[in-house]
Amino acid sequence: MTGVVTTLVISSVDFARMFQGKVSGAQVFKNVATTGASVAGGTGGWMGGAAAGAAFGSVVPIIGTTAGGIIGGIAGALTGGVVAQKASETILDSFIEDDAKEMLRIVEREFGEIAFAYLLTEDEANQAGDKFKDKYDVPDMLRDMYASSNRSEFARRKIEIIVENIVSKREKISLPSDEQIIIKAGEVIDELMATA
Repeated sequence: MTGVVTTLVISSVDFARMFQGKVSGAQVFKNVATTGASVAGGTGGWMGGAAAGAAFGSVVPIIGTTAGGIIGGIAGALTGGVVAQKASETILDSFIEDDAKEMLRIVEREFGEIAFAYLLTEDEANQAGDKFKDKYDVPDMLRDMYASSNRSEFARRKIEIIVENIVSKREKISLPSDEQIIIKAGEVIDELMATA
């Protein structure tokens, strides 16, 4: 019963995000299942570790059964929780894709299109990537993006703000005036006439 309550308390943030439309039901299921496995693994690890620690402590007179049980229980809980969490994540990853991965694919696609449209150099593209990570709390931004009615447009706006700032710092190139074009054209015509 304690494990169920612990899992629900830890997962309450995921449920709140689901009701706000910031994560999918599949993502919440995956997160709750992973949390539940971690809690169950930690509980089992605590029991096994405490028993092993108490047995070890009874053999070593300095430690004793009580201290051995506590030390073994903590070590077992940590180990059991981590192992159970990783195992459940590995299994669930093969069935359910994280919302974040889906959102990142959209961000990558939009970034590619914007980089092409603005003719970004490699250095400018790297700057944009760094500024994107600095400007936004990426997990929060991805959750807001998931909740958006148009995810591609959401990503495009976030990226364009950064890219436009970078390209605004490019060296300005001014076009020649009409007068300069006429003079240069005259020079070219004179050279062609001289060689003919």
